[in-house]
Amino acid sequence: MMGLSSDTKHFVFITFGFHPPWNEGSINIIRNIIEELLTIGKIYIISIKRLVPKSNYVNNYKGAPIFYISPPLLVSKLIRYELKLPRFVKFLLDFYYLIRVWIVLCCHRITADVVFLSNVSYCLFAPLLKCTFRCKIIPVLYKPSLSKFVILDRFFNAYLCIARKTIESMHKLGIPKEKLFYHLPLPPTRMEKSVNKEDARRILKLPVNSMIITYLGSLTEKRLPRDFLQTYNLQENNDTTLLIIAPETISTCSYL
Repeated sequence: MMGLSSDTKHFVFITFGFHPPWNEGSINIIRNIIEELLTIGKIYIISIKRLVPKSNYVNNYKGAPIFYISPPLLVSKLIRYELKLPRFVKFLLDFYYLIRVWIVLCCHRITADVVFLSNVSYCLFAPLLKCTFRCKIIPVLYKPSLSKFVILDRFFNAYLCIARKTIESMHKLGIPKEKLFYHLPLPPTRMEKSVNKEDARRILKLPVNSMIITYLGSLTEKRLPRDFLQTYNLQENNDTTLLIIAPETISTCSYL
């Protein structure tokens, strides 16, 4: 995997919001990477917390221990009320997370051959972790255009790209192809058996013969489909059921 040698046995994966439910976009991708790393060595996961119910957090994922880092109390309140953080506050917050990550690594005496970075501040984490722990740094890239990595290239040993377009963009910017690796987002390892429509509706306690309209997505002030919900309330057909599938966040719970 990614040209890692056979003596590479200890990995650290630093990410944001790694917790159940496991079937969300980037979380699902991270799961697949972690499961592949578990086949060749030991991995430690350090995740910055999101504001979700405590029941969503777990101590490990398939034997890989997870260490959670909570944001400061004041920042938690700002995020809770969906207030936009100033840029300098975001920088200080990233630096705070970096210090907490460093403390976790030192206190638990975690030795890492390779550190993976996903959905965190690459510009801040990569140079300091590489200089401090003398380990290889591999970022997980989701976007096709990332010019800032040209400046930071000397701190990265390889790049794990989720899209082939990212590899093309990075190579055009001057990153050597031998440092670019493509990760195919695999489906979940545990697949549920499909059931027919009638049985599925009985399991979910939905009307068997009703027309069901499904809304799948977050319910926040930024992503609230007000027009859609108002249109549904105005419709006169009583034989229609609205099914909302949304992650259990604070905004969602307060709205429902």
